[in-house]
Amino acid sequence: MDRLHFLNAFGDWSGDALEFNYIEFQSTGGLRRCASMYRLLPQLHVPISALKGVEFTRKTQNCSGGIRFLPRPGASPFHEVAGAEFHPANDPLCFDFDADQELLIEYYATEIASAIDAHGMSDTRADRFLISVPNPTVRLVGLDGAVDLRGNVLRFTWGLEANPRKRLSVHRSTLRIDRIRSITWMDWKHDPDKIGYLRFRPVGIYRPKHQTVDATTVLLETDEQFAEALVFAATVVERMHPRNLAPSSSKKSDDLSAPQHDATELLRKLGELRDAGVLTEDEFQAKKKEILDRL
Repeated sequence: MDRLHFLNAFGDWSGDALEFNYIEFQSTGGLRRCASMYRLLPQLHVPISALKGVEFTRKTQNCSGGIRFLPRPGASPFHEVAGAEFHPANDPLCFDFDADQELLIEYYATEIASAIDAHGMSDTRADRFLISVPNPTVRLVGLDGAVDLRGNVLRFTWGLEANPRKRLSVHRSTLRIDRIRSITWMDWKHDPDKIGYLRFRPVGIYRPKHQTVDATTVLLETDEQFAEALVFAATVVERMHPRNLAPSSSKKSDDLSAPQHDATELLRKLGELRDAGVLTEDEFQAKKKEILDRL
């Protein structure tokens, strides 16, 4: 297994998957959001079949070098909720590196790009998530309130900073995840009013409201809140499609009939999701039976 050294992270390349490990660090400057993301995601397993490309940027006089791994549409819950305007600073698959690592990382970028070309699915939308949230987040505290994921229900509570119209929206204090049409994670930099938020759009007739009064939208302000909101949203998206969960540590993520050690890892992952409240006990038992039946 070959190791790539990045700033505050490293990646292990096995030929058919990348295993990223994030190193916690403290930042008071422009890297606070990245630091929060790394704290929430200690590691991330990315099978090569989940990727559609690699972007490599050489170091310049004023900037460090960078490498960004691009997932296929539908393969990553993080990228599904963040959408097209996913800035590299928020992307858990984007890394910087020092000058002394440039040649080695460029070599591996070429090798990984060749492996991506070989799987032949770069332009095909994945039919399930191939990248899984390693540390599910089931509570988000934003600027004007909080939202909790309890089983298959979102529960909203509003604080003193919330618009009075939100606090009076008792009928929207809960939202079942099977009633969610879409999730939008909005960076304040891309919002016309420069207000960041996490919006859960219900199914049915829905007239979009301003994020400050929408009873299923939590406002975001700090870098920590934006990072936590991204992981929370990815957790909810996975929860909305429980049968789409991919093995987080399996080297054959497209095949649930994996060897026994891979099945053990998948069962461990499912147990973590159950303990975190992301999967119900019935869903855990059903998925467990499905895995064991395929051994």
